[in-house]
Amino acid sequence: MLGDRRGAAAVEYGLIAALVAVTVLIGVFALGGSVNDLWAAVGKSMLSAFGGE
Repeated sequence: MLGDRRGAAAVEYGLIAALVAVTVLIGVFALGGSVNDLWAAVGKSMLSAFGGE
């Protein structure tokens, strides 16, 4: 019976890891555009500051 408990715990940890991974992916996709726009603005400012275009 002890082996069954270990297997159940492993499955539970696997489900938790999958939930965390899905949550991270949703966050990345939700914020991806905003972060990309931010870095584009930073890059444009850097070019202006250093005499670029």
